[in-house]
Amino acid sequence: MIKPEPGIYNEPIIIELSKDVVEYSFDGEKFFSYYGPFLLENTTTLYVKKNHHEILTFHYEINDSTANCPGKIFIIGGADKSFSIHQAIVEASGEKENTRIAFIPAGSANPYAAGMDRWVRFEKYCGLRLNYDKIPVLNGKFDFSSLDNNECFWIVPVALIDDPYTNARPTNDPDHVINDESTYPDINESLWKTGSINPGIASKLLKGNYHVIFLTGGNQARYVALFFYPDGRETLLLQVIKYLHKKGTIIAGTSAGAASLSKLMLMSGGSAFSWLEAPYIEKLKDEINDPESFPIVKNGLIIGKGLGILPDNMIVDTHFSQRGRQGRLLRAVEYLAGNNTEMWGIGVDEDTAAILSADELRVVGSGTVLLAKKETNFSFLIHCLSHGDKVKRSVHKYFVVQSLVFEGIEVESNDLPDYIVEPDIFGKDKFNKLIQNQLVSSNLHLSYGLIINDRDENSSDVYPSLNSYEALPAMIFHKRSDSKWYRKEVEIKNFGFKDKHYPNIQLSSFTQISYSNIVASIKMVDLVNVPYFLHIAPSITDNFNENKETKIGILAHRTNINWIVHFSFYDYAYDDETRSLILLTEPCAKGTLTINNKIFQCDENGFCLVSFDDMATGVWNFQTKKGRQVTFKIDKLSDFLLLFSNETF
Repeated sequence: MIKPEPGIYNEPIIIELSKDVVEYSFDGEKFFSYYGPFLLENTTTLYVKKNHHEILTFHYEINDSTANCPGKIFIIGGADKSFSIHQAIVEASGEKENTRIAFIPAGSANPYAAGMDRWVRFEKYCGLRLNYDKIPVLNGKFDFSSLDNNECFWIVPVALIDDPYTNARPTNDPDHVINDESTYPDINESLWKTGSINPGIASKLLKGNYHVIFLTGGNQARYVALFFYPDGRETLLLQVIKYLHKKGTIIAGTSAGAASLSKLMLMSGGSAFSWLEAPYIEKLKDEINDPESFPIVKNGLIIGKGLGILPDNMIVDTHFSQRGRQGRLLRAVEYLAGNNTEMWGIGVDEDTAAILSADELRVVGSGTVLLAKKETNFSFLIHCLSHGDKVKRSVHKYFVVQSLVFEGIEVESNDLPDYIVEPDIFGKDKFNKLIQNQLVSSNLHLSYGLIINDRDENSSDVYPSLNSYEALPAMIFHKRSDSKWYRKEVEIKNFGFKDKHYPNIQLSSFTQISYSNIVASIKMVDLVNVPYFLHIAPSITDNFNENKETKIGILAHRTNINWIVHFSFYDYAYDDETRSLILLTEPCAKGTLTINNKIFQCDENGFCLVSFDDMATGVWNFQTKKGRQVTFKIDKLSDFLLLFSNETF
């Protein structure tokens, strides 16, 4: 009927019910369907309904004297190959070379191989060692996933996808240079589908004294499919993971494993399309039944149920700057915040970790971590932290920022910016570069991000076609009086690009810039006479500056005080060698704008201010500092518009 038997226990216990039990309850009134074993960590009375009508009562007294002291959470942005992140995990465990790690491969399509790759990094970077005499053997090869593996690194056998190439890849595979995959046992990981409800696996994790539980990347929907029942209740393994974390175990998640840690998680969506289509909330049963599928509205933002390990007011995105995911994270914050302005989006770059503890969030790694909070509708306060920077947070179940602590030297304002408009704002690293390198200028207070270049060699988002929309989302970045920039030199150790120097650890140094208190606003910009640059760009093979063509574009937006009008040169060409469109901007400094015979002077950044009374439709004439004349035909005005002259030069 039920095991273990009712009684007094000094630690949590795993309850298993027999097949003739259909429902159970903790109060005798609200009953749950019995899908599988569950964890009992508190004193309670268990009511069991047999054959749909007979109710039996069992009392359990749990005297767990272990204090609640939650372990740290490592939110890792994926592609984490540096020494610093692995070392930080081991140091946080307090055990150093004796650290015990349970690796959860549930999100991966290569579950066993993902575990072995991670083991090599911990071994080489952190000095962890195994006594191979204690590792079980399967068909003559060491099996790290065995329940009899009691060494310091265990691949927990829980996964959805079988890797057909386990044990079959060549040892010189350029994508797996640090692993000799011929040494792996031939394992069918699809047999691990029931791992999250297996009492033996859960008991081993519960009693194995593991200091770290590491959730790998892949597809975050696979975690949901494995860790929840159809009615939303947690499976046994997730219950054990949460219990252990509450008692001090470190949780580390990378890529999909990190994204899954929040209560509601980002499933999919492009940064541009997230603002063009309504968010889609994926139903739990859809994720459980078919975690590999995506709904029809696959371009827009998709949000689903997460594991709920992070504070409820945090949502995470990964591969952040590299894949231009700023737009979709801000859309998620906008959607989830409602009137709660303490909803925080955390965007973590590759090879970077945001380490969350009770009183702070600290950044380690080669990239940056962006924090975003809704201020008003479609307007966000953002901070960007890099290696060594910290957020001091209040000791609270929610994430509340008290103060920011930056390492490095505060950056003094630069001279004039090179550009103010970024036409590929969700391209690789473009978002941060615009703020880090341009907005810091002493005489610049705002800059713009557009999505009109989807063929840049560094672009990573798929942008909507200009021919399909009359308006597209754009970003306006505002500098505040308390905005700050900090510069530091960062040293990173790893095995080199794609581990090409393995087993030798390489040291690289570079400059990193952090910033705080920038306001980013999303607005729809109306498109007027915007060329499809890819179709009109001249073809070049070298010397962009000699072969480029140029148009002048205007960004005009209405504020509460006046109209701000900005003029830029747009230089463009198609590079045959890289098969990408090169589209660069430069301010039209000191030009003059004429509207209805009234002249407005642009400043050195290409800005001019036009009063409400003077702003009018009709023909606008613009003259560059060097005397080149162009005209713009304005048929109608909107609060924010982007338009181009017909002239090319």
